[in-house]
Amino acid sequence: MAVAGKVRKPGLVRLPAGSRLADAVQAAGGALPGVDVALLNPARKVTDGELIVVGVTPPPGGAAGPRRAVRHPPSGR
Repeated sequence: MAVAGKVRKPGLVRLPAGSRLADAVQAAGGALPGVDVALLNPARKVTDGELIVVGVTPPPGGAAGPRRAVRHPPSGR
């Protein structure tokens, strides 16, 4: 999966099946100082091919609500 946004080491991370969002953020070096991660669900299971965006607010008209992590499933191509 990929972790992007306001983390210390954005990019691809490899995690075992059954890993949680907290594991993915930790594998990317953790959130940068001052980044609000209160709205993330650290217990959410993540899946292969997922993009996790930390500390970035979606643009107007994007995802509903003040989400800080956005899940993008694989395109299937």
